[in-house]
Amino acid sequence: MKKALYTALIASLAVLTVSNYAFSDPIVGEDFNATISDVQLNGSDADFAYGGYSGNDSNTDLNALLSLAGANTVSLLAKDDIGSTSEDVENQYQGYEFSLSAASGSSGSFTFSWTKQDSNATDPLALDFFFGVKSNAAFALYQFSNTLIGSEVNPYNGYFSVIFTNKNDVFQDLSHLSVYGRLADVQPPVNPVPEPTTMLLVGTGLVGLAGSRFRKKKK
Repeated sequence: MKKALYTALIASLAVLTVSNYAFSDPIVGEDFNATISDVQLNGSDADFAYGGYSGNDSNTDLNALLSLAGANTVSLLAKDDIGSTSEDVENQYQGYEFSLSAASGSSGSFTFSWTKQDSNATDPLALDFFFGVKSNAAFALYQFSNTLIGSEVNPYNGYFSVIFTNKNDVFQDLSHLSVYGRLADVQPPVNPVPEPTTMLLVGTGLVGLAGSRFRKKKK
């Protein structure tokens, strides 16, 4: 009798353990498949959606998860941890410092902005962004490709919607929103500022041309 009770107890514990780790990697289920419309940036849907995934994007090697290597790897740019400013992140990348502010709840708006820290930074600059939406014990990623930033392109306003639900099918609140970035494959043309010597030569040429026309008129 005792042996039977012990066996039943072990079996119940095994079921409980499996249920606690029901989120596989990636999470499979009708409610947990990320779509490009879950996150919008300036009114546009994401180009690609990944996940959901179990765990925390902050503790996950996203480059390994998405099979990114070399110049394609991403870096954390900014993070807004809902309810805890001590976990917020504002990093510098390519001469810009990035910041992120998101609303609380299962869906809402966010603002993604940056400040130019290096006067020699490329402006405008094209980046690929990966937004990480974390809720409870899972996260999803959303890619926006070839997105311009710069002194005249700032900020971006966006919208997020958490895709994860609890056992009662109630959508979970946002835990944090993160942005990862990398250089885009194609960069916009940059209009170089003429150097003083070049401007002087151009100015001298224009003066010479005007003088030549004046002399022709006198003749």
